[in-house]
Amino acid sequence: MNNNRHSKEAIRCCVDALSTDLFQGRLYSPFIETVVEFKTEVEFLLGLDQLLDDIGKPQPYAILRTVNANSMKVRSYNSRPKQWRTLEDVQSHYGKQSTCDIVVETRRHVEWQGYVLQLSPQAILKFQSSEQCVEIIKRF
Repeated sequence: MNNNRHSKEAIRCCVDALSTDLFQGRLYSPFIETVVEFKTEVEFLLGLDQLLDDIGKPQPYAILRTVNANSMKVRSYNSRPKQWRTLEDVQSHYGKQSTCDIVVETRRHVEWQGYVLQLSPQAILKFQSSEQCVEIIKRF
C-alpha cells in the first residue's frame, strides 16, 4: 500500500464520544475548508458522503434525485481538488475516544468501498459498505 496515496486521500476521523445512542466526532481533510462535525451515525454518513461530493472523488455511483431541481448540484470527478489545509494540520487532530483515517476508494452501488487505518495499534481494515465502515470505527 502506498503511504503517500493514503496520506493524500485520507479523511481524519476523530471520535469524541461513543455510546449506544451517541456517535460524536469530527472529520478533517486537506481538501475541505471546514470541519465536519457529527453527533449520530446518520450525521456521520451524510457528512462523509457530502465531504466526498465536495472533494470530487471518488465519484458517486448515482446522481441522487430531489424534488427541488434548483437544489440539485451535480458534481463531476475532480482529480486535483483544491487543498485548503496542510496534511500536518489534518494529522494533528485527535479524538477523545479514538482516531482513525478513512480512505474511500470507490462508491459503487451507492455504497463506499475502502479501508480504515487504525492509528494505535496500527491496523488496516477494509470495508465494502458504509455500515461496515461505521462498525470498524466503533470497534476502535
